[in-house]
Amino acid sequence: MVKWVSISLGIALLIPSLAVSDEPLDTDTPSNASAAPSESKTVENIGIEPTPEAGTLSPARVKDLRLYGALPEINEADWFDPWHVRESWDISFELGLTGNRGNSQTFNIQSGLELEQKRELWHSFVRFRYTNAYATGTEVKNNMLVKIGRERELGNTNWSLFARSDLLFDRFRNFDYRWVANAGLGYVIYRNDATLLKTRLGAGTSREFGAPAARWSPEGVMGLDLKRQLTKRQKFSMTVDYYPEMDFVQQFRLVTEASWEMLLDEEGNLSLKFNARDEYDSTPEGSRPNDLNYAFLLLWKF
Repeated sequence: MVKWVSISLGIALLIPSLAVSDEPLDTDTPSNASAAPSESKTVENIGIEPTPEAGTLSPARVKDLRLYGALPEINEADWFDPWHVRESWDISFELGLTGNRGNSQTFNIQSGLELEQKRELWHSFVRFRYTNAYATGTEVKNNMLVKIGRERELGNTNWSLFARSDLLFDRFRNFDYRWVANAGLGYVIYRNDATLLKTRLGAGTSREFGAPAARWSPEGVMGLDLKRQLTKRQKFSMTVDYYPEMDFVQQFRLVTEASWEMLLDEEGNLSLKFNARDEYDSTPEGSRPNDLNYAFLLLWKF
């Protein structure tokens, strides 16, 4: 039951609602309209002020304005809501490489891509990270993590609704991949110009496909997010997520991720980033309970 409730909440939040314009158009014609029946309706005579930008309006409002000539028609590819990347998504790419050759041979690569969108009451993100490492010609690390989330603020309050989903692939775990989905309530504990501290509480499910005892596991989620602008060029962020199984509370996962960024080139949006992610699993089933990934990376935002 928990699984289906979580998935339903996730679908409801991740798929945007169809926007309906709540700004009716004044289509009443002037009293002398009969004198000029062939005159087409314009922006001025229907009471709509022209605007040069469509990106700040809802799709329904844009459609109304274009109907009466207030906005020019554009190609469908230029307006792709809500996933119109060029206009409303902040995109960043990160890459880190290390290696040596001599008495030993090593090669490590970590790359990532992040898309983040903030529109009115909605906040969406997509994060991708891949890590691969070789030592003396033998692969010692190969994992990929994809995170998708969508959150909606509840008006002018500190509360919000969220839905998230994670997909983890790790060649050196005892499963092929793990899928996690959860939804719940968020609350902003503290916020000012430099600091944001918020918490999350919800429920969901997870499954480790390819594991010896693969099953759907109903689980809770308790999270804490901290973002801090240290200086004009430096910022710090940390996320902690606790996933206890509802059937066996003593079995849980604890995921902690922290990152520090320093702006190197303001004009080129180039930064130096240090990222660390640790996952503790109380039921490793033959693997080590702690799995830590860390790296220094170059971060480019565009």
